[in-house]
Amino acid sequence: MKSIRYLLVEDQLPDQFYTEVLIRNDQPQATVEIVGDGQQALNVLMEASDLAPPDVVPAPDVILLDINMPKMDGFEFLEAFSRAVAQGELRQRPLVLMLTSSDGVADRERANRYPCVYGYLVKPIDIEALNRVLKQAWDADD
Repeated sequence: MKSIRYLLVEDQLPDQFYTEVLIRNDQPQATVEIVGDGQQALNVLMEASDLAPPDVVPAPDVILLDINMPKMDGFEFLEAFSRAVAQGELRQRPLVLMLTSSDGVADRERANRYPCVYGYLVKPIDIEALNRVLKQAWDADD
């Protein structure tokens, strides 16, 4: 698997730690940037997209997005992200994978309304499930 740049959008420190260690153990070449809410994630994307050359602040390949967070939750992020893409403010199109502690049908259906969402993982995530979703998403793009 190629070296992947992840943006983990998660407010809970134990989940941040677990997810980062899981990815780094499976994908030693991966980079994992962690932010605590959707607004911070948008800020990272705007910096990578518009304020710096791509080789200085690379955009993430994958966004692991928690649903329930303070300030701006996962669905509020998806609305703002979709709006920024539609208005041409963001050019990159990272894969977005939703993370949640419950496997609620309503949340899954709501997430699937966004074309940028490629998968839905229940925490704590399983590395095989993550790799399977990534492979399916990238195979579909080829």
